[in-house]
Amino acid sequence: SLENCIWAFAGSGAAMMRSQLVSFSMGAGLMLLYCTVFRQPDTAPNADVLTELHRLRARVQNVADVKCPEPQAVQLAAPTYPLIGKGCHPIFITGCGHSGTSIMLRLVGQHPHVFMFTDETNVFYRGTTKERREKLAALEQTFLQNRTTEQVRYVEKTPAHVDRIGEALQVRPMGKAVMLTRDGRDVVASLKARKKMPSSEEGKKEKDPHFAYGVERYMYATMKTLEAAEDPRVLVLRYEDLVQNTSGTLKVLFGFLEENFDEDQILSYHRKQVGYEGRAPDQNAKASYDKQGDLRVHQQIRVNQINKPLYDGTGRYKKDPPVGLTQEELGKLKANEKFMEYQRHFGYVWDD
Repeated sequence: SLENCIWAFAGSGAAMMRSQLVSFSMGAGLMLLYCTVFRQPDTAPNADVLTELHRLRARVQNVADVKCPEPQAVQLAAPTYPLIGKGCHPIFITGCGHSGTSIMLRLVGQHPHVFMFTDETNVFYRGTTKERREKLAALEQTFLQNRTTEQVRYVEKTPAHVDRIGEALQVRPMGKAVMLTRDGRDVVASLKARKKMPSSEEGKKEKDPHFAYGVERYMYATMKTLEAAEDPRVLVLRYEDLVQNTSGTLKVLFGFLEENFDEDQILSYHRKQVGYEGRAPDQNAKASYDKQGDLRVHQQIRVNQINKPLYDGTGRYKKDPPVGLTQEELGKLKANEKFMEYQRHFGYVWDD
């Protein structure tokens, strides 16, 4: 049965019925819908409910063309609003690491109205409140000094901001936040490869503490993502939707950001190679971790990934260990009630 619908909207005229079917009305603004089916593990979902949800999701994606015409009709005249300060319109990208935040940065940063910061700013993450405000002011001065005439807003990506989006939108109330989520199995497998240690003593005692680190980080980030999603200035997107339904997801994304866009232009981001966090792309560089938390390797892998065309990286957990997860590790995830609740919440189905 339908247990919960998360609504992220801009504008007015939303209505929801908590029943087997969902109905809604639309106002003048854009309204986005993310629906998930909650059910008991051994109970088959109602086919009528699923049919209606699929229909509604398609309809919601299509309404984005109100703000996003077809490419030949796009008008890319830059909007006018303050470039910095409380009235500016920044874009904050965050979510659990290894969920697609870096590629989302490239896609948003490809828009002609957007200036992209090519490192994780951590502007809301470290220091006192006064120090964080000073860092934000310095960040915006960098934007002013380096932007093109068309670039009237900036985008920054910092996974560590996953629990600081409330603060970011408090000091920049006209801003928007895009948060990425991904199948927890793939996230844990990817984080496990980084060979970092968990913060909890219990996790450090695990048979494979690197696996425990991946679970710990995914669980915390997902909890904080759901908390932040209550704010209508926050949009939560699934990595799987981005790579498997790219056109529809881009319509939702840029509709939420209130920007017209040319899909071909956005997806051509890889034609202009960019560095990230001081590293240049090098597709021949080493792409595996030899030691715990090897930041240099991680940075090189990331800069290489964001200079490739968009590709489908789903299903990593199915690969042979150590790239994927062992059956024992999958069993531990399945036995974790909260982990499985998050999986169901975002529509990730376990076949076994």
